[in-house]
Amino acid sequence: MGGIISIQYYLNYPSKVKALVLIATRAHRNPKLKLRIRLQYIRSRLNLIVNSMLDYKGYSSFTYQDQLRREVKGMLLPATPREVVDWVMADIINNPRENFFEVAKSIWEWEAGGRLAMVKVPALIMVGEKDNRTPPRFSRLMHEKIPKARLFIIQNHGHCLPLECPEIVNTEIIRFLKDTGY
Repeated sequence: MGGIISIQYYLNYPSKVKALVLIATRAHRNPKLKLRIRLQYIRSRLNLIVNSMLDYKGYSSFTYQDQLRREVKGMLLPATPREVVDWVMADIINNPRENFFEVAKSIWEWEAGGRLAMVKVPALIMVGEKDNRTPPRFSRLMHEKIPKARLFIIQNHGHCLPLECPEIVNTEIIRFLKDTGY
């Protein structure tokens, strides 16, 4: 959600921003997002109900953590180090599930694609080639519309780039900032 917040902040306060770094985000409406979030919400609620019933009867070996681990593994690539998966899991478990759905609902209709030409500062747009949450097509659309944009697609990586490949992400951000005069 940070990229969406960054774009909206720029659109609201352009004089306060010198450059944008947009990682695994979108500015154009994602027509599949609303349906995907609703389905995840329904599945989450059904799983909790079914698991509670099975726990009550002593049959359940499938836990809430199992469900979350499956979702997290869908966000990360299979080669993602175990400690990263565990960190993401802990972060999700320590935040009420309802919060994620409320945040997701708050942005599913958000759209700034038609206003991207107003972005006059340099922008670095990074995305993982295998990102299934904000696929590269959204980054390409932003790159086409933002006049001073640089697109960097990281091969063989997914949605959580700063966690999956921090050295690549940091190197590219530092290069971008140096090129923009920082």
